[in-house]
Amino acid sequence: MALSNLIFSIGLYNTFLIFLTLIIVYTCRFYYKYFTRENPLPGPLPLPFVGNIIDRGFDEFAEYTERMQKKYGDIFEIYFGSQKFIMLSKYEYIQNMFDYSLNSKYMRRIPYFLGLDELDVAGKGIALNHNVNVWKFNRHFISRALLTPSFSKYSVIWTQNLVEEMMDYWKDGEDDDGNFITNIVEWSHRFTTDSITHFTTGMRVHAIEAHYNELLLSRNKKPRKSINDLKDATKFFKSIKTLVIGIYFFIIVPPFIRKYFPFLSNEIKKHLQNRDWLFSKIDELIKSRRREIEYTPLNQPLRFDMLTSMLTAYTDRDICEVKYYDEVYTIRPLTDEEVRGNLWETFVAGIDTTANLFTFVVYFLDKYPNVLRKLRDELDLFFKKLGDLRLDLDCLSQLVYTEAIIKEIFRIYTPAPYTARNSTA
Repeated sequence: MALSNLIFSIGLYNTFLIFLTLIIVYTCRFYYKYFTRENPLPGPLPLPFVGNIIDRGFDEFAEYTERMQKKYGDIFEIYFGSQKFIMLSKYEYIQNMFDYSLNSKYMRRIPYFLGLDELDVAGKGIALNHNVNVWKFNRHFISRALLTPSFSKYSVIWTQNLVEEMMDYWKDGEDDDGNFITNIVEWSHRFTTDSITHFTTGMRVHAIEAHYNELLLSRNKKPRKSINDLKDATKFFKSIKTLVIGIYFFIIVPPFIRKYFPFLSNEIKKHLQNRDWLFSKIDELIKSRRREIEYTPLNQPLRFDMLTSMLTAYTDRDICEVKYYDEVYTIRPLTDEEVRGNLWETFVAGIDTTANLFTFVVYFLDKYPNVLRKLRDELDLFFKKLGDLRLDLDCLSQLVYTEAIIKEIFRIYTPAPYTARNSTA
């Protein structure tokens, strides 16, 4: 309202002239700083406000950086908005960046972004944390949970249960020839959503159940549960994916454009509302688990998952078998906000990477039938020996060829093709 009153008072034409003058001044200042920058590196010429976003086009980030590497070499610079990023594509260049000593000047993963603060994800968790002390603090609690043997044992058991349930859905939806056609990308992301959320919270989202019920309905088959009962499952699944897009949006789109370009207001509102909904659901999980822990008698064991581990850490109900005190500031329980930051980041980091790796494995097995045949031979022999026994960690260590395939595909087409470091020197 104030802006419209100002435009009305000075006139539309004068407003246009003022706005045009500001753009010209900003553009001149931008290019003056660009051409007089210290230690210039090769790279595409950035545009004011947007940097090299337009130059990227519709390429995935990995494809874009590979194209830039071929054009400018193993070290080049690109801009997201007014923020400069130096891209390194050679082992010798990045070796020093992975020095984990306390004196390293590359401890921070990313710099501070105002956009991440607006989205309320800056300084939370690990990956998006620019505060080294808070990063160490959060990593300590996540490591305690993941390094505990019970976590690995539990994950194997739960994965088997989920696979068996999924196979029942395949039987329910198979056609007259006994086949069940499904979208492998959609399926893998739903599957890992259920897996990761259950590993971390001990509670199911039912994303895969909602997915298959929708497929069964589309094929005129009876679903196992009313779709209305699973609306939150689909919404939770989509909310995590929207949060990832929102993080990229608030990093790449400069604050000036977010603030003064009205056509982006709906997009910003969508991401903020999605964040509020997702965070409220995670807060409900945390409060529910705190009550469960509080009312569980001391002589009864608590369920084991990452959420319970973080809520009970350094309390009388601590469930972690791995107990160590490496820093003075870690000897205190986590707050609900800190737990929430670690949880949503675990969802985001674990779901997409695991699902994408699985789809890469399927792709390469289809591309190399000889490898697929050898893999089947190993699995057939393994399950024949296993009989009616359940899988455990010791059994998995016998799948040597299977493990080799996964590691080789991970090397060729890693789900996380780039990693960031921010110099504090």
